[in-house]
Amino acid sequence: MAFRSIRELRGQAKSPLEMIKQVFKRPDLAGLTGITIVSAYTDPWLLGRLVREIKKLPGIGFTLRVLLDESASGYHRDDEVTEALDELAQSLTAGRKFNRQSGIHLVNLGRLLHSKVIALHEPDTNHVALGSLNFTTRGFFINEEIVAHLERRRDADEALNYVQALFAGQQCRQVPFNRTSRPAGGASAREWLLQGRMFFDDKATKPFNFRLGLPEQLLRQPNFIVPGAEMQMPDNISILNLLQLPRAKEVAKWKRFCIATCYGYWCPAQFIDVVRENIDAVNASRRDMVVEQVLTKADELRFRFLTTFEVIEDNIREFNREHQTRYRWDRKAASNRLDNWIPRVINKLKDKKNLQRLLAGVDDAVVPDLWTGDEIALREFEESFCSHLVLEVSKSKITNMVALWLSDWYAFSEGLDLSEDWDEARNDEDAWHAWLQTCLNDPFQGLPADGKVRRRKGGGAN
Repeated sequence: MAFRSIRELRGQAKSPLEMIKQVFKRPDLAGLTGITIVSAYTDPWLLGRLVREIKKLPGIGFTLRVLLDESASGYHRDDEVTEALDELAQSLTAGRKFNRQSGIHLVNLGRLLHSKVIALHEPDTNHVALGSLNFTTRGFFINEEIVAHLERRRDADEALNYVQALFAGQQCRQVPFNRTSRPAGGASAREWLLQGRMFFDDKATKPFNFRLGLPEQLLRQPNFIVPGAEMQMPDNISILNLLQLPRAKEVAKWKRFCIATCYGYWCPAQFIDVVRENIDAVNASRRDMVVEQVLTKADELRFRFLTTFEVIEDNIREFNREHQTRYRWDRKAASNRLDNWIPRVINKLKDKKNLQRLLAGVDDAVVPDLWTGDEIALREFEESFCSHLVLEVSKSKITNMVALWLSDWYAFSEGLDLSEDWDEARNDEDAWHAWLQTCLNDPFQGLPADGKVRRRKGGGAN
């Protein structure tokens, strides 16, 4: 068995295929008939580069098999990753370079596939390397990684038997495949959490507010008033106030279908459409009342801002005179910033991709796969999930639909009597955390997609 430090090989290799050659100490790849890769996840870019390099090798009928963890891969969770893996998988079936055994496979074991294997195949023998190396750009070119080359044929064959069992298992599927056609079996908390979506307030985004840049000490004075300023943001003038536009009447209720965590609001897969419909309703209300008017009143908007600037400057002079102070404000600089700001606002409002974030103040992203090695971040995420879940279920009237469903599901799965045991059990954050770590079934199976969760008499949600 020979150990290799990837860091020591980087100076000699600039591509994935070159790095593989260095791992196995091969001067070339003559006689090679195939490569097998097992990794928790990959970079489609790096995998695509490997495919292109293999296509340049002489000969046809090459075997390239890649096995990834389904959840960690991002497939059907990240649109760009899904599209990239589908395209790569299809490229392995086009032409004669790759044989029919080639493909990208995803395995769903109910726990993270954390194994890392690279195997080279020749007609009469196999070469296998094991270690910490995921098939990623960071693994190959940034992280501190180590691999062990199994030089004894018996060891290499035993490792390949393990790999072959993964490929042959019922939980292994070849890309591309439909997300809904999931293999039978349980689902760990990691799986159903990763199938969800993270939503979060984009509080830093205030597309309708212009920052004046007034002196902070002046803003703290109770007798100084900024016309058109936001109540809780006195240094900001709102377009809505200047144009006297109505506020959106639609109230965002999307948080009722999520559980707060340290990374944002986690939403189960079954409620994602409900959340987006609620956000779309808010956007539609604000778009109809505000956006179109802003887009058509740019000149009037600038005139009203400049008029307000004159009033503010007069107010500062009057305040200084009455209170013997010397506050100053650079009105010219504010006007110059305004001339750059208004076109930016208009361009942002024309960008349909940003409307959700700008109008509703909400953004979303895939759930970060913290189960791939960051134990501290994972624990923080799980503890914050359970902490906020306890906060919701402890209320006399549960209005959060995720908490309502989980509380009843948990009570029945643990055999609790809601009239006697529930008051104590629902406040036990440690018990919730233990349940989250040992859960082997998706508690959200059967969750009504319309978001209408009701508690049955005597407990249980339906």
